[in-house]
Amino acid sequence: MRTEVFQTANIYRHLLKAVKKHIGKEENKKHFLEFVTSEFHKNRNLSDGVAVQQKIKLARDYTFMLNSVHHHK
Repeated sequence: MRTEVFQTANIYRHLLKAVKKHIGKEENKKHFLEFVTSEFHKNRNLSDGVAVQQKIKLARDYTFMLNSVHHHK
């Protein structure tokens, strides 16, 4: 359980960092950060292990996509 919490926090931190770096922190782009934050908070009490792993994978994939698109440009 502790490992999942650490893993989730780590992925959350990396995703927020990628959004801030590659999308921006301006007022007109703030809704991206708010969406990521709300999704993590909404799924905070998810108890199904498979669903948790799917959400973690999705967050990891989005982080990878943001970083890859930026690198490709």
